[in-house]
Amino acid sequence: MIAQYVVQPESVAQNVFRFATPPGVLTHSFRWEPSHVSFRTTQRSVAGRGETLVAERQFTAGVPVVGAEKLYMTLLYNRRAAKPPANDVEVVVEKFSYLP
Repeated sequence: MIAQYVVQPESVAQNVFRFATPPGVLTHSFRWEPSHVSFRTTQRSVAGRGETLVAERQFTAGVPVVGAEKLYMTLLYNRRAAKPPANDVEVVVEKFSYLP
């Protein structure tokens, strides 16, 4: 499957970072600060100890200023893909913190 990190507008090529995701449980996180936003995706190791880095990216251009920011999380999949999901697709948000 493919995932992406995006800073709007997505029509600017350098505002989009796409990457392949392995099967299994992934943890996606981001830190949004006035001058940059950093994204990170990890996967818990098979033994349950530690994490493996899947992808990370930092955007420094086009980061919204305080008061104009909006957060969107979207799950999309291509129903016409050669291998669409065989089972239900689920996203679980275990924690979200906003620290102004």
